[in-house]
Amino acid sequence: MRLLKIASAITLLPVIGLCQQTKSSGIDWRSLEVAWQAYIEKPSDHNAYRVYNVLPASIPDSIPTSEIGSRVDELIFDNVEKLEDQVKLKKRSAVRLAFRMMTISDGAFAETLDQILGALIRVDARLFLEEFRNHRTIVRGLAGLLGNCGEEFVDNEAAVKKEWKARIKSLKAVKDKNLVGVRDECITELNSQLKE
Repeated sequence: MRLLKIASAITLLPVIGLCQQTKSSGIDWRSLEVAWQAYIEKPSDHNAYRVYNVLPASIPDSIPTSEIGSRVDELIFDNVEKLEDQVKLKKRSAVRLAFRMMTISDGAFAETLDQILGALIRVDARLFLEEFRNHRTIVRGLAGLLGNCGEEFVDNEAAVKKEWKARIKSLKAVKDKNLVGVRDECITELNSQLKE
């Protein structure tokens, strides 16, 4: 019996090693790929939470490049509109997921997440503030999150300022005492961007 256990353990070693190789900075890329594929096929609350739970809870010190990591990152970015659609529908699970994705995003992907979440302010400022508060530690830059309005606003300063003012108005309408701190932080940041 003992020999059987040892033989079984030896057989599993290559499989265990393979799984560990796909975990860069705590990211299990294979599990993330499977969970994201399920989400884009059916963007349900359940599938959103599956992806959410695979993602790191904090921003890793670094995310080493790997073939699978690059492939999964590309898969997510190429299908991020599925997430955007759910955020526009005010699905809390999608909003949480968009914030959590900040742990693995940079560059254009990070900007896209900023635009998706920033647009939510005018749609449902309370939902935005609740999830911003819950994910504050993984938001890299408040200026981008609040102020990046998207490509349709590029080179149109008047439209950007109008959007920022509309976001401020939506934020001011939130009176929940548990959200006042983050609400005021957001309003202060948008007001400072208006003055620039």
